[in-house]
Amino acid sequence: MKKQKLGTGLSSVFLIARWITGALLLVSVEAMIRIGVLSGLGFALAGMSAFLIFGLLLRALRKRLYGDVSYQDLLDLTYDPVSKIWMIRLFCLSCILILYIHILAGAIFLYAVVGLNIVIGFLLFSLVAFFIVYIDRKGLMTKYNVYAVSLLQFALIIFLVNSFMINGVEPIYKGIKLYHPYLLVYENKSLYIFIIASFTVMLGKMLLDPYMWQSLFRTDNTKVMTAFSLSGVIWATFPIAFSTLILTIIHTGGFENINTVLYRLFHRIDIPGLKVIFIGLFLFIMLSSFINELKKLLSHLRLAFYKNKGEQESRVEGLKGLKRGIFITILIVFGGLLTTWYLQPSIIDVFYFNSVFFASVCAPIVIAVLRTQKSTRFVPLIICISVATGYIITIFWGITTALIAVFIISTSLCVLRVGRNI
Repeated sequence: MKKQKLGTGLSSVFLIARWITGALLLVSVEAMIRIGVLSGLGFALAGMSAFLIFGLLLRALRKRLYGDVSYQDLLDLTYDPVSKIWMIRLFCLSCILILYIHILAGAIFLYAVVGLNIVIGFLLFSLVAFFIVYIDRKGLMTKYNVYAVSLLQFALIIFLVNSFMINGVEPIYKGIKLYHPYLLVYENKSLYIFIIASFTVMLGKMLLDPYMWQSLFRTDNTKVMTAFSLSGVIWATFPIAFSTLILTIIHTGGFENINTVLYRLFHRIDIPGLKVIFIGLFLFIMLSSFINELKKLLSHLRLAFYKNKGEQESRVEGLKGLKRGIFITILIVFGGLLTTWYLQPSIIDVFYFNSVFFASVCAPIVIAVLRTQKSTRFVPLIICISVATGYIITIFWGITTALIAVFIISTSLCVLRVGRNI
């Protein structure tokens, strides 16, 4: 029986709900504070461009895929068995990187709301999220995330309109110019690097994410490009709106960092009901994003580390998979806790760190997917070489050189193998 395809509207709604996360909104805010007001716009354009390019890739791929296919079918068509397992392992690694930034964002949120220490907030947010994963067997958090994102956008619009009606545009501009004139300075290098990092994180995560590929196969062939283009445009409004809202907070005085800015934001709302709704929506979206990512990680661990060999062995392997999942989640929490306590990284520093990994996957996956021949294990090998090289370069020469290097290395190695079976 032929499955019913989704149209432009439903596909866009589901995509936006998946990609609006508290971590990405906080990244755009800290970028604006550290780089300037244009970084919020640059972040939005980078994300929108990633959606558009992914849509173009899907349209090209759809021309040679017919009928009802799934993400697993795509893996079987693109990679040999060994490469397939390693690509799933790379996806699991990407989930771990994303989970850390989600927990850090949650810790910053708890500091802003109740003044909780970042390290303690990191542990508390993790425990609450894991508890919800355990009790939410029906996936209610994911089901209602669409409504939470819609309500958050409505709340942002209300707060922006209210702020500019009360204060006016000119006083806000003069306040920024008086207290934070550096935010109005156009700094080429930092802005360009941030935009490149944002683009690579968004596109690389899309290329590795099974949900994004599954969205392709659930969307009507004639509406794929329209759905992803519309999703990109609507998604771009969120970081712009949130960054603009922060300007209405900081125009009256100084601040120390993103933690104090968010603290002032959440405590600025005078009406208790609206304050509870806004904080509740933000917390719900942050928890939902973390839970979605964790469930994707746990569901792919079985495929990443072992194969089913029969009913009895499947039960044993299922128990092993559960134990492995518990071990990995504990490792994520305590490893992240030690990292946060010792290094005290900002959320944008973690974002830059992740960008090196995701920049390494873009070219190999695009070339492997577009090729008509099945790829060998050189695709994950190229990605691993690029990632390792990128982090070594980051240590000695910085993130700018690393991003350029990993893109050149991964693309060059793929081009060298294009004439053969990569």
